[in-house]
Amino acid sequence: MQIVWTGGQNADSISASETYLYYGGYGALGVWRANLDGTNPEQIVPATFPSLSIHVTATSLYFSDPTRGGGIFRSSPDGENPVQILSFAGQNAAAITTDDARLYYSAPGAEGVWRANLDGTNAEQIVTSIYPAWAMHATATDLYFTDPGKGGGIFRSGKDGKDPVQILSFNGQNAAAIAADETYLYYSDGAEGGLWRAGLDGTSPQQIVSSTSPAWSLCLGR
Repeated sequence: MQIVWTGGQNADSISASETYLYYGGYGALGVWRANLDGTNPEQIVPATFPSLSIHVTATSLYFSDPTRGGGIFRSSPDGENPVQILSFAGQNAAAITTDDARLYYSAPGAEGVWRANLDGTNAEQIVTSIYPAWAMHATATDLYFTDPGKGGGIFRSGKDGKDPVQILSFNGQNAAAIAADETYLYYSDGAEGGLWRAGLDGTSPQQIVSSTSPAWSLCLGR
């Protein structure tokens, strides 16, 4: 497994499949794709603004697109045939993640954490908050997310959003990025900077990459 991250406000969002790295940023408008080592970059979704949230699965690419009215779009992994599946009155998704059956997301106008089918139908709010979750990650059993309305840090809940517990606190700051594998939780610490790792319950946190700025985007290569 490889960890891919950005330092400072560089790529706004990154995600990885078994073959490619997907990303967007102010030097890479729309959605771009490259080999996992960064070679052969190509723009697969043209736009005049960067995609602020990107998540790829084995069969679909999910992304925000300010150029096309915001919301969340879904396309094939090569960026072909994008369709807007969720709309937030012109606003963009702040965070997107999926499991095998559901799409999880947040946005201005969709504060807290929301859940929908993978095609965007049957959307429901599962975590209430006055702010969107700026980062989230779904595992087979749990949902990890930020909640600026409840003191920042990182919260963990079941996949239904019930009984959330704050497992990490950053002096009122929020994680800019969250990812997890079967053993560890990886995240940025808004108070300390760099890239951090902890147990899935938030115990034994340790900084694994030092920096004066937090990792702005983070994903795990397969």
